[in-house]
Amino acid sequence: MSVEIVRAAPQTARMAGAPQTLNMFSRLSPRALGILGAGLGSGLAAADEFGDGDGLGKDTAQASARFLGDLATTGGLAFLGSLIAPGVGTVALPALGAVLGLQDRAGKGAAGIGGGIYDALFNRPEQVLERKLALARKMREFDQETADMNSERMRQMMMLQTGLQGQLNNQADANALLQGLSQARY
Repeated sequence: MSVEIVRAAPQTARMAGAPQTLNMFSRLSPRALGILGAGLGSGLAAADEFGDGDGLGKDTAQASARFLGDLATTGGLAFLGSLIAPGVGTVALPALGAVLGLQDRAGKGAAGIGGGIYDALFNRPEQVLERKLALARKMREFDQETADMNSERMRQMMMLQTGLQGQLNNQADANALLQGLSQARY
């Protein structure tokens, strides 16, 4: 019975690198593969915008702007690289830009612009003011908590130092007494 299962497995198993999928990618031109890779990289960078807790609408605006900013920067660097050194430059200049962080900075700048546009269109000034006041209140509470912890720590350190100083004074008194006794002659 187990022999039949083993023989049947290769015929029914689905493989991740299916020949149709590999054949499809092998038929794409290098330019199309580059565009696909740039789009995928820009999409992954844009996905980072959804984790900052700004709300779905603003996050979507920021992600869209970041995707377009990253993609435009990569495309512009590829175009400039192909003008400088066709072939190698098309790949090398965007790669150099990625190492230097150009796409990331351009994408983050575009995300900021997208978020600003969203705020201008959909956020009323009183909502923005309420959020800023809530943030300021939280910061004050955090600062007060930090100050309280620091003063408690300082109080404990002073008590410890006072206790240590008392022990040193007692030890000095004991040493003086012993020294006085050793010098006294019977």
